[in-house]
Amino acid sequence: LMSKIYINDTHFVFSDRNRDTRMTLSGGTLSVTTVGERLAIDINGSFNRIPMEFTGSLGNARFLVDNQATGVQIDGHAGDVKLAVTGTAGPVAPAFDLDLTVAMHTDSIKAFSALAAQDLPDMGPLAMTAELKGREGRYSVEDMQAVLRDDSLSVEINGALKDALAIEGL
Repeated sequence: LMSKIYINDTHFVFSDRNRDTRMTLSGGTLSVTTVGERLAIDINGSFNRIPMEFTGSLGNARFLVDNQATGVQIDGHAGDVKLAVTGTAGPVAPAFDLDLTVAMHTDSIKAFSALAAQDLPDMGPLAMTAELKGREGRYSVEDMQAVLRDDSLSVEINGALKDALAIEGL
């Protein structure tokens, strides 16, 4: 089993010709290192010129080889958006299983302006959580909750996606 993977100075571009949009992941590093039984993960760089940095681990360095579930813990930020992912992933065959909790927080939705390709208003804070589930090739988003609080607007959204791959069941 490899003990370290290190990728430096990456540059990925996705262009959507139909919508004339472009997403770029560039610079920075990806480091995956075996630390005892764990796989430590460090990612930094930029997405559409937004600096990002994530650190975390997978609980079992051999989960791919042994085709077992493993614990997942990833924390970090993309610009002013904080993100945390915890739960389990795997086994990987016959289909990649997931049971993850994703939590996101930002002081203002303006932090999403680069993703939206337009200036968004300075409103917030915004907090969002969701359960990502995957079993036997079927993926869903459950118990999704988003709360936006601002002086001029207060919004709470609860929902789920029954089939995240087909984007059905809204």
